[in-house]
Amino acid sequence: MSIRVDRGFRFTPGHYARLGIPDPSGQAVFRPLSIASAPADSHPEFVCTLIAGGTLPGRLATLPAGY
Repeated sequence: MSIRVDRGFRFTPGHYARLGIPDPSGQAVFRPLSIASAPADSHPEFVCTLIAGGTLPGRLATLPAGY
């Protein structure tokens, strides 16, 4: 799956960022993901592999576009 976020930081190729969303209990679940886009792109893009039973990827897969 590909995830794009609003630009809020600068990065160089090879960097990663911790992305997170709240779980059902309200606690944030974070995972480090590599940045797949070029530094000049207007929205950083991340690639996340869906893993059966994975906490963050499973939650991300259920989110609607534009969340």
